[in-house]
Amino acid sequence: MSKKKKPANRTGHPARRSHLNLVGSPSTADTALLLKFTTWYRKHAVEYDEHPEPDAFKILAGVLFQLAADRGLSLSHPTVDVLDTVLGMVADDEELSELEGPALDVFMHFLEFLNETDAWRGTDEEFDESIQFIGTLLDDSLDDENEPEAILDELLEGLEAIPNVPIESGTSDPVANTRRETAQNTWSDRPPASS
Repeated sequence: MSKKKKPANRTGHPARRSHLNLVGSPSTADTALLLKFTTWYRKHAVEYDEHPEPDAFKILAGVLFQLAADRGLSLSHPTVDVLDTVLGMVADDEELSELEGPALDVFMHFLEFLNETDAWRGTDEEFDESIQFIGTLLDDSLDDENEPEAILDELLEGLEAIPNVPIESGTSDPVANTRRETAQNTWSDRPPASS
């Protein structure tokens, strides 16, 4: 009598991985680093109210690590070139492009994690360049949302939704009365059009 064997889970086998559209997979070191990072983030997020949900953050971090692996890159040493390449892949992907802002947030926290845990493998100069690169992109994304033109456009859209209500003569609105009087005076001062 033989024992029944469980079928092996072979999703990691290259022939079976093709249906997942994966070119490469993160190295064992990168996978371990991702696990440490998401554990660190879970503890970090508890301290602050305005942080993304740790489970959603973990999923996006995993996607970013996978994108890096697809290009043969490693996020164990995220230089500006590596970060720029992965962010470019996010921006170019229709499904991921909406996640550019959250991806920047993941990378900023990832750099913070590498610094706090002494896991950064590069030079201090490379770290400063990476922090500055992500910080500038984060600032730019916030500026885009708060540009005066964007605020004005929102305001105008809101005003367009308000129906036009004619203001009667003798209203208590001094601005409307002044505009009406100015318009009447301007047109009454003109000579009649000759035919």
